Amino acid sequence: MDPNYTALNRKWTLTACLFLVFTVSLLAQSTSNSVKKELTQPNDESANEKSVVKASIKAAFPVAVYEAYQNQAQQKIVDFYAYLTALAQAKDGAEQEEIKKAILLDFALTQLEVLDITATKPKNIPLLDLLNKVRQTSTTFSCTNFKEEGMGETYFNISYDLTTQHNANQTTTRITQKVQFTPKTKSFGTTQKTIWELKLLAF
Repeated sequence: MDPNYTALNRKWTLTACLFLVFTVSLLAQSTSNSVKKELTQPNDESANEKSVVKASIKAAFPVAVYEAYQNQAQQKIVDFYAYLTALAQAKDGAEQEEIKKAILLDFALTQLEVLDITATKPKNIPLLDLLNKVRQTSTTFSCTNFKEEGMGETYFNISYDLTTQHNANQTTTRITQKVQFTPKTKSFGTTQKTIWELKLLAF
């Protein structure tokens, strides 16, 4: 066999191998970049949920529906003070615990600071501390004159007059409270549906 032919053949073989290695390297790099990009991009479901939450509450619903939710938010506050009154008047420890559990279910968080509405000079204390103080009193609570004070992306901001009655002492304080309004996905058999929930926040 011609030595020149053999050397030329080896040269072409080496060139082909180098080209193949270079091509495989480029493909691997391209795939790696693609995977990194996919991992850093949020999934569609997460992006959609955020867009729903960020949408203005008022813009997300027809006027009648929005007003209905607003009324429900106010009723949540009325129910809270009715529970507080029941907690103060209940004499049985087991009954007080059941009322306390019902109150906590109406709050978005249990570990939050609220106004100590039993104190002469109101200050912020943990919600659980407020409930424990109320259960040791005979105070009654009622709220009137509700007014919407604007809204956030996920809550109503509502002010109202809170009247507390303890024996012969009656005081009225203007309170501002947030009521959280967020979508939750719930399953009904094989069907999933978005339900908007109202939960109390700090005041």
